[in-house]
Amino acid sequence: MAVYRIPVRPSARSPFFEQRTSLDGAEYVLKFKWNERRSRWTFDLADQSEDPIISGVTVNTGFDFLARVTDSRKPAGILTALDSSGAEGEADTIDGLGGDNPIQLWYLDADEVARLGL
Repeated sequence: MAVYRIPVRPSARSPFFEQRTSLDGAEYVLKFKWNERRSRWTFDLADQSEDPIISGVTVNTGFDFLARVTDSRKPAGILTALDSSGAEGEADTIDGLGGDNPIQLWYLDADEVARLGL
């Protein structure tokens, strides 16, 4: 049972980066893109073969990114973003996501979701 922060490591002010992350024992690819025109981060989630599961999700805080995903390959837990500064909303600056920045991704694994009855 675990709740853990996903260590998102953007390159210095890079508008695009990706990483492989293990969630509930399966490997996934997270791709992050900065949209300059809309001033927001989006991300894609793919399986280990890089076949898309979800695409273009705006990084907003306080909701489960996987809640409406029906693809059976999705992780079984809850994937969310939280803002350590106490604000809510979007990661609206290129420097706002991951690393030591306020917006962080968190994952509640399937066991923790079941234990909490979520």
